[in-house]
Amino acid sequence: MEIKFIRTEECPACGHKEGRKRLYPLKDFSVYECSCGHLFIDPQLDPTSMMWIYQSSEALTRINPACKFYYEYETLDPKSKTYQEYLGALKGMEQFTSGRTLLDVGCGNANFLKLARLQGWETVGVDPSPENIRNIQQQGIEAHCSGFLEFKPSRKFDCIALWDLIEHPGIPALFIDKVKNLLSEDGVLFIGCPLYPNLLSVLADCFYKMSAGVIQGPLHKMYMLEHTSYFSIGSLEGLLQRGKFRTLKYWKTETDLNRYHFPWPVRLALQGSFALARILSLQNRMNLFARPAE
Repeated sequence: MEIKFIRTEECPACGHKEGRKRLYPLKDFSVYECSCGHLFIDPQLDPTSMMWIYQSSEALTRINPACKFYYEYETLDPKSKTYQEYLGALKGMEQFTSGRTLLDVGCGNANFLKLARLQGWETVGVDPSPENIRNIQQQGIEAHCSGFLEFKPSRKFDCIALWDLIEHPGIPALFIDKVKNLLSEDGVLFIGCPLYPNLLSVLADCFYKMSAGVIQGPLHKMYMLEHTSYFSIGSLEGLLQRGKFRTLKYWKTETDLNRYHFPWPVRLALQGSFALARILSLQNRMNLFARPAE
């Protein structure tokens, strides 16, 4: 399939069309900073291309070779970092809502839903991949093949989870509005996504500036086609406030390196940088709970 691009007409976080500053002119796109502080790329993948690359590991690997075994990784291994992240999210859900219905948007292979079911949740998944949905349904889990904006469930949910989703769409406010319409009266939103700036993005910026723009390799690892937005805690909270949500809790964390394919020297270097990032509070991921403010 041919990858296609469209212009990023407005800031994905605040919606403004003016006041952007170009930070890095890279190969296929440029990275911009809005006057609100949010980082995003322009141009971005069009919705069809974005949906296609998440249909399989093969398609995703074409865009990002590190994702070679992304969907095959066993996230339900209790020793894995992702498993512990799942448990932390479920614990927070129990803290912030008394209900037990959970919708996972972009549920993939439904591993999060499987663990949630073991914890007593009534689960539903929605994902645009027919293959994913077939596999999930064969395991007895309720799942629907649909884009989230097109999804029309017959009920509301006590918690809606957006794992690694909010950074993809060009207009994430549409997703926040959709979540608000689908939440129960006591419902909460959970978001898990990449966090910027982080130690690696700060180092990439330093290499770029110290070399007068010659060293761009680290930036290409930090900013990628499949992510339109690069949220800080502030810009994500700004997006949520715009959608009339209030933050309940957030915490920083880091990528589960075992989920990605890296040569061992790179993996070792990343492990060291993550340890330093924890000391400096410059981790590369965040998890957040929010609730409608009204």
